[in-house]
Amino acid sequence: MKICRHCAQLLPIEQFRRMAKNEPRRSRICGACHARYEMLRNRKKRQVQQGWAIHKSCSRIAKARTCDRAMALLEILVAGFGGPAAFGEIWYAEVQRLRKARRPTTRLARMYDCAVKLAFLADQQRRETLDTASPEELEAAMRPALLETIRRHPEIAVDAAAKLGARVEWPATPVPPA
Repeated sequence: MKICRHCAQLLPIEQFRRMAKNEPRRSRICGACHARYEMLRNRKKRQVQQGWAIHKSCSRIAKARTCDRAMALLEILVAGFGGPAAFGEIWYAEVQRLRKARRPTTRLARMYDCAVKLAFLADQQRRETLDTASPEELEAAMRPALLETIRRHPEIAVDAAAKLGARVEWPATPVPPA
């Protein structure tokens, strides 16, 4: 019998790992505590690796000269982390981790620089589209987003109609979403 230094339980000696393959000495912590420790250590290691991957990608995106290149890099980054929701969670966790860090780091600045660069390039792309598109093309491009907004928030349509002096009439049967 031996007492685990971590959980302080008296356990049979067989529940403690050997220090080496053919050595009689045993570890100070039991197998269950060792497994929990290894699981936490590996989780932290994965978080560091994911954080490093985000930082490298953010640097590449921040240095991108065109919106197409930045968007391609962002799509690769998001796909690598398992979709937008997973990427957003990892991004947020990494920003929070860096904000709480005791030592200042350029990684947080790099992540913010990437977000600003993406916003700038998206705005630049939007302006180029607005400058070259005809009114019909703009209306066709905006229509799905407008319909989705009205579907989710019908009070916006009612308020807009009231400001224009119009009246909104709802269809007798609900229209299925497009």
